[in-house]
Amino acid sequence: MDTNHSTKMTNVNLLIIGGGYSGTSLLNAIVEDILRQKANGPATAFRNGKLRILMVDRKGDFGGGLAYGEKVPPEFLLIDKAKHIDLEGFLIWLRQNKSTWLSRLEERGSEATKLWFNNYSTEISANHFEELHFPRVIFGDFARDGLKKLVQRANASERLEVELAIDEVTALEKVASGLFEAQLERSGSVTAQVVVLAPGFAPRVPKDELADCDGYVHDFYKFELEQIQHRIKRALSRQKTSDKTILILGSNNTAAEFIYFLGFSRELRSLFDKIIVASPRGVLPGLAKNTDKPPYICAYLPQIGRKFASTADYLIEALSEEYEHAASLGYTVLDTVSYSLQSFLQAFNSLPPAEKKRFVIKYGKRQQDLVRRVPPEYVAAVDDFKKINQLAFLKGRVTEVAQEPDKNFRVKVETGIGIYEIKAAVVANCSGFGTISNNVDPLITHISYPNGPLQANETDKGFVVSPEFETLPNLFVLGSLLTGFSLGHIHIWHLDSIPRIVQLANTLGLTIVQRLKPE
Repeated sequence: MDTNHSTKMTNVNLLIIGGGYSGTSLLNAIVEDILRQKANGPATAFRNGKLRILMVDRKGDFGGGLAYGEKVPPEFLLIDKAKHIDLEGFLIWLRQNKSTWLSRLEERGSEATKLWFNNYSTEISANHFEELHFPRVIFGDFARDGLKKLVQRANASERLEVELAIDEVTALEKVASGLFEAQLERSGSVTAQVVVLAPGFAPRVPKDELADCDGYVHDFYKFELEQIQHRIKRALSRQKTSDKTILILGSNNTAAEFIYFLGFSRELRSLFDKIIVASPRGVLPGLAKNTDKPPYICAYLPQIGRKFASTADYLIEALSEEYEHAASLGYTVLDTVSYSLQSFLQAFNSLPPAEKKRFVIKYGKRQQDLVRRVPPEYVAAVDDFKKINQLAFLKGRVTEVAQEPDKNFRVKVETGIGIYEIKAAVVANCSGFGTISNNVDPLITHISYPNGPLQANETDKGFVVSPEFETLPNLFVLGSLLTGFSLGHIHIWHLDSIPRIVQLANTLGLTIVQRLKPE
């Protein structure tokens, strides 16, 4: 894909900050809308004749971003099956480009990739991809390929000029002319009529005293897997004690993926004695089996709005009881999802608007934790470690992580019965992303209160925005920084769903095209 290490544009109609899947989906929505207008009749007129769009990404992985980036290891898989993310023709692309992505995976040659091939050799041979959890990097290749063709089509028209630049926006100000002035690290300043913030989550602040420790993994996705393996091996090898523990903080998808990663290397597996997962929930995401024999019948959720008052508190209580009841009947938490989802949505929609917002702010993450799922390969890795008693769970809140003189880590976990102390050779922080009020991203720090004009919402994960996702006039937000949005029929407490990202991008795209028309 043609990208520039410094932008050629200094004055644009639209600046998109972030080249991941959200920003790419928005660009696709806008370009397709304008090209469609031209094909169906008189096109929208723009200032200076052409609509000039600049997309800036710090890492330059346009299309994929963090989740589906070029450097994401091929072993890591999509949460959803291919059939559930096919809004943009992923299945067609898989069939048309089969030889290319097969070669990419075969070149990797790791045990995990070979196992994936072996498990699905029949489906792959027959081009039956619908039920497969594909490697994330392959979906990224699909997104990158689509973006490349989109930019070529846009620049071949007389209505559009699109540029992708590898750079970092470090500051953003609204100037006297009403335009925005963005300061780029390498390219100087760029003025823009409309700006969209789509940089992904606010990054978590690392613990300075632990940042350079071999045994402390602060950001699982920051390094190549080989680098992380080397650091962990080094930390484990220097320990003289027989108890060589790996402690994982958090129980989300990243934690499950880290356990899956620990099973890749036989050499690595031979160096540690056990894995402990410490988190408030004390369990990892399970596998959605779509059990339908017999179907689970919800007992608690249908009562919301009838027997109980319609409040966020009652809803989360009913949801939790629903899953506990299902488990008592032999269903796993995730077996119940397809049957409880409709009941949950009915109960949620029965809430007054203020209670819907309360649920999003206070309980959204908890609801998502209950219904999260991971690919079967991740579940199998967890089960493998369980079978040999090498994996344990501790339900509680981590209150302290410190490194001892012998390079081991001392971790304190506050449980329901007191403080539990763990000694570990390796600590992997998989507790999620950071907050707007405490992060290391220079742009988010610059534009958010108290340094800048933008206010974080009550989750501290996203910004306060209007119904049009606008935080200041002509300054829009898209992607993860919308976490905590609750208005009308749109409620956002997570954005793991690819179709959901596309839907939001299409909605915002229509708004921006209208906003960019001359008055």
